[in-house]
Amino acid sequence: MNLNPNQRKAIQELGDAINSVVEKSMVVRNAINRIRDFGYEANISLNLEIGLHEIEQKDVAEPEIEFTADDVRALQRMKIRIDELQ
Repeated sequence: MNLNPNQRKAIQELGDAINSVVEKSMVVRNAINRIRDFGYEANISLNLEIGLHEIEQKDVAEPEIEFTADDVRALQRMKIRIDELQ
């Protein structure tokens, strides 16, 4: 996949953010300390794989608005032109 420098930077930022969260996690820290209590030092290596899928741009159609006769009269009383709403 060919990525431009901005895209690569965004992916690197995601990896750094995940790494930062893991490093600061009390749950991870407590688990490491528990392993140390058993007399071992934990060497942790995480392999982060980030998959990218392009978002398909869908054409958004304007919704059809149907006015009843009552709607038209109410809008006309409020001096709202119907052709501006369609």
